[in-house]
Amino acid sequence: MLFRKLIESLLRWPGVDVNVWTDEHIMTGTVPDQHIRTALDEMHIFIALISPFFDASTYIQEVEVPVAKQRYNNGDVLVAPVVVSDPGGTNCDWLLGLERLPHKQKSWADIRKECRASEGEYDQAIKPLRDGIKSLVDQVRDRDGNVTRQAKGKP
Repeated sequence: MLFRKLIESLLRWPGVDVNVWTDEHIMTGTVPDQHIRTALDEMHIFIALISPFFDASTYIQEVEVPVAKQRYNNGDVLVAPVVVSDPGGTNCDWLLGLERLPHKQKSWADIRKECRASEGEYDQAIKPLRDGIKSLVDQVRDRDGNVTRQAKGKP
């Protein structure tokens, strides 16, 4: 439910071109690994929806997170950890050491309870998450604009 509501919220931003990629974009009969690696190489923001599944997924831990970490260390990608629920393991320690969205210490489950999302208050619950992601999108736009100006020899 969080993922669907978040995507709906992101796609409503006027003047912001957001291309949301998920593994739902993988077509039947293709090699998923190639599509995922291409998306990881092209991404500007890596949003990690941390949960026990995320922590336990061998593919996420051996492919997706290392690519995101390398690109983050190179300054090529921004990383936004979102703790959906306590991952239960230690595979997410690097991500949990970064600034989290929507709140530094609270999980999405905690925020949902506080905002009464189970009673239909999803817009209020998702607003801090959406605003945090929009801030990252703005950072990427500013960064990419500066890179373009520098590439053209402008200060």
